[in-house]
Amino acid sequence: MAVVASGQITLIDLNDAKSLTGYIGSNQAKVQIFNPNGNTYTPNWTTNNMILTPSLFVSGTATDI
Repeated sequence: MAVVASGQITLIDLNDAKSLTGYIGSNQAKVQIFNPNGNTYTPNWTTNNMILTPSLFVSGTATDI
């Protein structure tokens, strides 16, 4: 007898999967404003460097990985 059909099934338990949450923090405001009257930027990132800090968490924990 010939094979008429075949198939495959995959079972995944989504309850055991870990979820990650990430964001980027900074030491200054994330918005820079240009003043055309004085040709200045506020904050001036050339004099005060912005430091970006990435953070990644496993959902349900408070520990930064």
